[in-house]
Amino acid sequence: MRAAAAVLKSDADRTAVAAYVAGLPRPRVRARPPANAASATNGRNYFNALCSACHGANGQGNQPLGAPRLAGASLEYVARQFAAFKSGRRGSHPDDKLGAQMRQIAGMLPNAATEQDVLNYATGLSP
Repeated sequence: MRAAAAVLKSDADRTAVAAYVAGLPRPRVRARPPANAASATNGRNYFNALCSACHGANGQGNQPLGAPRLAGASLEYVARQFAAFKSGRRGSHPDDKLGAQMRQIAGMLPNAATEQDVLNYATGLSP
């Protein structure tokens, strides 16, 4: 991404590319059925308790808080980002206050199964 961004020399170029990307249609993503009712309930409960304040009750995101939309997002992508926050690859820079909050929240999930339940629930919400 850094190499691609370096090609854009002016603010006008960056604004034009951002506007183009923002205007692209969002792909329709089929919701994944939960593995079982207990996993779905667990994911929903933890999402509502820990994630919805920033990402929204329906996973639509909150731009002023720097919280992206999770509803309909790629499970694989969101799982990679979650793992990066949990491991400290993201959210560790002293100037990244919002990332630090996400890193702290990522550490609050009790185990890998609950993490998967939350990720499945969040990305399975309708965009």
